[in-house]
Amino acid sequence: MLQDVIERLFARFVGVVSANRQNVLSGLEVKTLADGRILTADEALDAKLIDQVAYLDEAVEVMKKELAIDRARVITIPGQVTSNRTFTQTCRCPDLRP
Repeated sequence: MLQDVIERLFARFVGVVSANRQNVLSGLEVKTLADGRILTADEALDAKLIDQVAYLDEAVEVMKKELAIDRARVITIPGQVTSNRTFTQTCRCPDLRP
């Protein structure tokens, strides 16, 4: 039963990444990359899984430019768990942003 869930999640991951990165990665390349390891931002960039590395404020500026809008607002839902929050809570680290 657990193996079935894992296989379905893997297939979904491969499908979503393949569909959204089809101009830069083949399905076989996505399957090869989807081996369970955690990639740094630079590794994901090198693997063509992402287009660029940026902090939230930089990403908002890029989106505003691409959408040709002057203002944007980021809404944070209280209590929402983010990967950075989970990591910093787990290791009891301060905010990792320089």
